[in-house]
This record gives sequence, C-alpha cells and structure tokens, in this order.
Amino acid sequence: MPNLQHVASLRAPTGERARPPHFGSGASPRQAIDGESSNERASRLVDSSRPDLPFQETDMRIIGFVASLALVCTGVVLAGEEAVEAPAPIVTTLSQRTLPDYPGKEVLMLAVEYPPGAVEHTHRHDANAFVYVLQGSIVMGVAGANPVTLKPGDTFHEGPDDVHTIGRNASRRDPAKFVVVLLKDIGKPAVLPAD
Repeated sequence: MPNLQHVASLRAPTGERARPPHFGSGASPRQAIDGESSNERASRLVDSSRPDLPFQETDMRIIGFVASLALVCTGVVLAGEEAVEAPAPIVTTLSQRTLPDYPGKEVLMLAVEYPPGAVEHTHRHDANAFVYVLQGSIVMGVAGANPVTLKPGDTFHEGPDDVHTIGRNASRRDPAKFVVVLLKDIGKPAVLPAD
C-alpha cells in the first residue's frame, strides 16, 4: 500500500510540501488524499490521451489485484464446499432374533436416519433386505437397475446378490428416516464390501 503522505506529495505544487489529509474538512477521503473530486478523477481516467496520469498504472494494478483476490477467494469457497464430506447415515439396531423355523437364519431390524445430504458407500448385505420409508425422501439403487426415489410409505427390496450402489437422502435440507429388515445368516455382518 503506498504511503499516503508520499501520494499526496506527488500532487503538491512544485517546491511545496503537501499537508497531511484533513478528513474533517468535508472532503471525501479520495479528495483529501489527492485534491481531486470523484468527478474530476473519473473524467481524468476516461481521458487516456493525457500524459499526466500518475495513478493510472497503480489503479490498474490495484484493480487487477482485487479481481485476482476475488477469483482466489471464490475458488477457495468452492473448493471448501467440495471438500466437505457428506454426513454418514445414523443406524440403530431395533431388534435381532434367531428364527427357529429357519435354521441358521436371523432377522435384524434397523432404524436408519439419513441427515440432510447423507450418502452411503457402495456395499452389499448378503441378505434379503426390506426397506420401509418413514419420513423424508431417499434415493436407492442396485447395480443393473435404475435408481428409485422413495417417499414415506414406499418400500424397496435388495436380494442377497445385489450390490447397493446408491443410497442417499434426496434432500440437502431435511432428514430422512426408514426401517430396514434383514433376513440373513446368523453371525454374518449386516453390511459387507461390494467386491
């Protein structure tokens, strides 16, 4: 940033030292610095044929710097938005029971909440999974099928060989809640890697 005393001295008549700006005089800060009103400055900047434009190069550098800074700040904000990881689903076990009529099998009932913007990773269950939506809207999909958007009261099924490729909250503003009932082998994890 240029020294204001130095800038003001550039505009002083020859042989006379410029006085420090006096902001209580009713002059604008720009006028107090270089003795020029904004209208005079605008007409001077428009008339580029005049050789007495001591501030034109500096003004262009400042404008360039401010424009560059604005672009960098915008990039940082956008990069910051991309860097924010989507919230994870909140899973609560409601019930887990073995099934005497089905040896080696159990039922696992889960309550799942997708916070706004939540996204699940690709996975599989090695089970029959039945989904019932309670609140909000979710998007579900398995490999080889089109994704579907589910609302309260809608259901979805995943088979033991399905790869769950899409599971997310359809809203970035509202949470979504659903119940999952899994019919699976006793002792096997509820969620397995997709590969």
